[in-house]
Amino acid sequence: MAVTDRLLPKVRSVHERDGTFSLPEPIVIAAGVPASEATLRTARTLDADLRCRTGHAVEISDDPNRGSILLRVQPGPDAEAYRLAVTPAGITITGQGEAGLFYGTRTLVQLIEDGQVPCCEITDSPDYKHRMVMYDLARENTCNMRHLKHVIDILSDHKVNMLHLYLENRFQFAKHPEVSPPGVMTPAQARELEDYAASRFMTIVPEVNCLAHLENALSVERYRRLSEDPNVPWEICTTNPESVRFVEDLVREVAGAFRSPYFHMGGDESNQMGHCPKCAERVKQDGGKQKLFADHFTHMDEFIKSIGKRPMMWGDMLLENQGAAEAMPKDIIIFDWHYGDTTVDTVRYFTSQGFEVYVCPAMSGFSRLAAPYAHATGNIYKFIGEGKEGGAIGECTCAWELRLGHLFANDYWGILLSADRSWNLSAGDLADYEKRFCKAFFGLDDPRPVQYYQQLSDGYASIFEHVVPRKSLIAFSDRLLDRAHDYGTAMTPEMLAASDAQLKKLTSMLDDLRASAKRNKDALEFADVPAHSAHMMLVKLAFYLQADALIRDAQSEIEADHKAADSKLLRAIGLLEEIDKEAGYFEPRFRGIVERYGGSEEDVARVARLRAALAARIADGTIAAEPEPDKLTINPSALRVISEVEDIWSRCSRGVKDGLSDASAPVNRPQGWRRDPGTRKAGA
Repeated sequence: MAVTDRLLPKVRSVHERDGTFSLPEPIVIAAGVPASEATLRTARTLDADLRCRTGHAVEISDDPNRGSILLRVQPGPDAEAYRLAVTPAGITITGQGEAGLFYGTRTLVQLIEDGQVPCCEITDSPDYKHRMVMYDLARENTCNMRHLKHVIDILSDHKVNMLHLYLENRFQFAKHPEVSPPGVMTPAQARELEDYAASRFMTIVPEVNCLAHLENALSVERYRRLSEDPNVPWEICTTNPESVRFVEDLVREVAGAFRSPYFHMGGDESNQMGHCPKCAERVKQDGGKQKLFADHFTHMDEFIKSIGKRPMMWGDMLLENQGAAEAMPKDIIIFDWHYGDTTVDTVRYFTSQGFEVYVCPAMSGFSRLAAPYAHATGNIYKFIGEGKEGGAIGECTCAWELRLGHLFANDYWGILLSADRSWNLSAGDLADYEKRFCKAFFGLDDPRPVQYYQQLSDGYASIFEHVVPRKSLIAFSDRLLDRAHDYGTAMTPEMLAASDAQLKKLTSMLDDLRASAKRNKDALEFADVPAHSAHMMLVKLAFYLQADALIRDAQSEIEADHKAADSKLLRAIGLLEEIDKEAGYFEPRFRGIVERYGGSEEDVARVARLRAALAARIADGTIAAEPEPDKLTINPSALRVISEVEDIWSRCSRGVKDGLSDASAPVNRPQGWRRDPGTRKAGA
């Protein structure tokens, strides 16, 4: 196999030579004299990786003449650049800085196969200075430090150098403890995680929203009055000094817990601005929202700089409110996000205004059970390339809404595409990446991992395609049950059987993949959850579409043929039992997700509540005998319970998409709150 086929990211230049270097036992890593603490940390990290990859004993020496692997730093213009030379006599890794040395060791580890390293000379450096991935902790996740450190391991192994933590209220705030639910990140954990990231040359960038996306905090009764619209708590009123002080408090505490030089202040999707009477008057006087928006973030820019941080913010509202960008401080780094039709024009617009810019593609997993393969890979591949053309200095690939079975680990196929593309824009096409992803991440020389994730595309397609036309499945499926009758599809046992067969096919594919993968098997631990979630939703949809007809038929037949009526009602109850069967599968799985990944305790409770509700409804939906022994009738309670199930589902929270929601009322959101993948035009 060619050297480049093993490497992710693909290196910039490689010259293959004849022969291999056989790693001896023990493997001796020579760190040089005197070795800096950073070099020694890199040596210790390489030590652990070599033991895992080869099973050999490893020693770290200060004698360069003993070393089978020599580490050294020769300062140069790019601290992340390195040179890796492998000869039959040994290996030398030379970094232009400590980070470059570390990245050289990451490449070496990927080259090892059965204790052998192919002889070659690699010269490598990144295209993007800032290579970031966003981790969404805000959607009910608990803070699992072991998991977050493992995420840092995988990202840094693939030369990602920044981690964006999207927090919302998932932080332990001392001044405003009411907004912090259980299991959130503490200041001590923030410092511990940052120390760990720094040891692998990664910078953590925390985000606290300073305008919108504050619904979890503003829904607390004490703070509702700080909202632009207290009836729909979503964003603060920027003309209320107390509201501004509130977000300053949140920013101060989070910024104080991290040493990072950067702080992300949000700013996206602030659609309510101008709702309150005072703000409405300002908008009227100014002829639009642009000045009100710019004034608020100019103030936040000054505040964040006063506490020693450089501000970052999302750029969408600067595009929607023409004139705002012109009035904003130019030291803010703009995150230009487009999750559909990307265009280099917006990047050029922001750079022309004097801003430094990160392009922000996404896995597009919001409101989905699994990220859509074709869409996400296309968005990432295209936008990172266009960003460089437009003068962007960094990129941030976003992984939104990690909850309800949509897990970060299930997104590595796209996350690592962004790592590959941002390091080396000349890495090759998607097919070339897929081949290297399967080899580098799972140790496989075949496309089975990609085939599995493609089967999960859009979260439901492979489960639903036998029942509902794929074009009918809107990406944001939390309204699916409200729209069920629009599909005009009669659910039949044959359709459900076909979907069951597809679920079994996916399960078989995953079993084969788990058995075959040579590394990163843990990334497959919960890869089946999206498929089962989709299947459960299908059973719910079947119930929704069939229950009314079954009940109507039973009512019309009760006098003429009570046995037929009895049978139809039992079929409706049987569908409820199928939902319960699927829910039973999720109880241990979601508990495992909490323990393994820091998933949502609310997910576990949600399933338990659903099962309790189903058990009660199944118990109520019995067939009762009337005094006359020759006549049975349907229990009126059963009719009422089953006919009201539509109401149960319609009141589900927005997690309804996976069939695991409870019947609690959702948090209200303003119209258009979702991350719209549509095109936005520069300056429009």
